[in-house]
Amino acid sequence: MTGAAIDLTGPQRPWPGRLVSRFAAAQEAAVRGRGAWGPPAPGGDRRLLDRLCGDLGAPEGRTSVTAGVRAFAGGWAGRTRHVLVERPGFAPLPGLLGAAGTRVRQLPWHELVREARASVEPATLWVTSPGRNPDGRTLTAAEAEELSGIARRGHHVVSNRVYRWFSGPGPEVTGGWSVHSLSKVAGGGARLGWVVGPEGAEHPPRVRLTGPATVWQRAWAEFLTPGTLDALVRECAEPTVEARRAFVASVRSALGWYERDEVGGVAVLLGLRGLAEDAAIALFAEHGVRVSPGSAFGAPGPAVRLAFSGVTPRQATDAAELVVRLMNAPATRGRLVPFRP
Repeated sequence: MTGAAIDLTGPQRPWPGRLVSRFAAAQEAAVRGRGAWGPPAPGGDRRLLDRLCGDLGAPEGRTSVTAGVRAFAGGWAGRTRHVLVERPGFAPLPGLLGAAGTRVRQLPWHELVREARASVEPATLWVTSPGRNPDGRTLTAAEAEELSGIARRGHHVVSNRVYRWFSGPGPEVTGGWSVHSLSKVAGGGARLGWVVGPEGAEHPPRVRLTGPATVWQRAWAEFLTPGTLDALVRECAEPTVEARRAFVASVRSALGWYERDEVGGVAVLLGLRGLAEDAAIALFAEHGVRVSPGSAFGAPGPAVRLAFSGVTPRQATDAAELVVRLMNAPATRGRLVPFRP
């Protein structure tokens, strides 16, 4: 492999200049608006809620603005004494939810429902779907229905849906909470999200107070027209989807992996056999490819994550060709495998 290093650690894809200019104008308008420097309204600024509930389809009366997933998790902490969090998944989550004496357990999806049924009091179950990071999993219709049944039994099922921009909507959990964010399509610095509660459920006061500054909410309300949102998805999300598909197609053709591409999102997770994570990361680096350790995402065994948010389809294909070469080399044959949850 020649040329510049290929960064598969997940750097943010930059905005095109016209969207940068559009946001600058929206921010200027927000700064000059009346009441822009007042305290954030509980649940969110009305202008932003109108945008979310109008153009983005969030349900009126069930939506609160947050500063993203971390803010929601911090506001939710202590709501239940028992929390069941998916593995693999967002590494900081157990620490954020494990406040106020909360007992947190990390489990693969197929064990979450069993544990919830054994709980003698309401528990919180946290899953990321569609397109979970780091392995791209999406709930099947049967899994979503099973979690809906858990919600009907009085448990709080939270679906983190921040990767829907890369995977389509996927099955939803009826009666659960859904967490949304612009961070994966616009960048982690967006610090803007929203949570949708079940019909008739009251949003906890601490959750309703997790929205960002009023002026920041209004800037996004000014910016998020249907046209600019479509452009943001087209320029910053769709190229990632194309790059990931290019990698999967190339590996499928050469190695027979991913017989059906039933996953999505921004990344793939490769399991390791007889190869430590640091050794695998160094091996990829020797060939000009940067990858992340699976342990940073709670992978249950040695693994590396390849994220495609900052590369082209050609670069993704080059990375796939490296994987194929490593699988065919005597020293590393059979050391990389598709992750199976």
